[in-house]
Amino acid sequence: MDTLYWKTLNSDIEFKTTRKQYFGQYLWRLEMSAHCADVTRYDDMVAEVARLKKQAIIRNTTSSAWNNRWCDPHYYDQIDYSLLRSIKTIKSEFADLVKIRIEDSAVQFYARTESAMKQVAGALSHRGSLKSITGPEIGTESLLYADVIISKRIQHRYKVMLRDGKYNLQTKQQMLHLLQDQGDNVKITAGVVHAFTRPYPGMWGAFFYCNDLAVTTMLALMSPGIVGKIHEVVPG
Repeated sequence: MDTLYWKTLNSDIEFKTTRKQYFGQYLWRLEMSAHCADVTRYDDMVAEVARLKKQAIIRNTTSSAWNNRWCDPHYYDQIDYSLLRSIKTIKSEFADLVKIRIEDSAVQFYARTESAMKQVAGALSHRGSLKSITGPEIGTESLLYADVIISKRIQHRYKVMLRDGKYNLQTKQQMLHLLQDQGDNVKITAGVVHAFTRPYPGMWGAFFYCNDLAVTTMLALMSPGIVGKIHEVVPG
């Protein structure tokens, strides 16, 4: 990683190490903060901000239940439109190089190479809001591209992703009991237990860790197609 380059852009930027592949193809992630970045999805950002500010004024005066930024019209006074326009430019002109994820004011760029990420950084009108750059350690790229997860503390050999979908409630209970009966071979979280026990067929974002993949065969027999990606976990 070219730490000198990134420090030149922002002396406070944090350096992180990639330990898993992002979205099945990226090894680099650049994080930054851009006030009201979510409005970049609109063609006319100024008009959208005016609409949001008007709504905030109405909420502020008509409902005591609104006590967050959505009812604070001053929240929209400090927007850097130059920065937001540069983000929109990256969206359109760098679509083949990067993936962009925006949640409110948090912006994340994902790329395959550091060179591509430098192009993104160079296109930003203001780099002082860069928070962190994440990249792979030299020699780990092939492992990461093979969907391996690099972990400092290994307790189980595999991370098993379960496919999002709708599943029979009784079958969900049976699958949970199967996982719970595996003892130390399987590690499940409270979130997984909730996913299996909630009284609705929908399930998403569920995964578990295991040492023996035989349990995935049993799950597949109980509910064909439920087992998604399987990531090997290695020390690093």
